[in-house]
Amino acid sequence: MEGSRRWPGEKECLEIIHKAGCSANVVAHLRMVERIANAIARKMIERCGSQASGENERAVRRVHVDLGLVRAGALLHDIGRGRTHGMRHAVAGA
Repeated sequence: MEGSRRWPGEKECLEIIHKAGCSANVVAHLRMVERIANAIARKMIERCGSQASGENERAVRRVHVDLGLVRAGALLHDIGRGRTHGMRHAVAGA
C-alpha cells in the first residue's frame, strides 16, 4: 500500500478485467498500455527525481509518481470494452 490509498495489484486487475468479460485482444491491448505507461512513469522518475537538486534546483521539478496507480489505471482504463466496443465503452466501464 502506498500512502493512504491501496490500488489493485496486477493479479487483482486481471481478475477484474476477466470478470468484466474483456476479450483476449482487449487484455493484450491493456497489457501493452501498462508497459508503455510504466516506461513513461519510470522515465519521469529518472529525469525529475523525487526532489530538486543542486544547481538545477529551478530546472528540475519534484514529482511523485505512484507506480501502483499507473499500473491499475493502465490495466483498467478500457474495462467497459467487456460490454461494448462503441464510443460509450467509457460510460459502460464507469
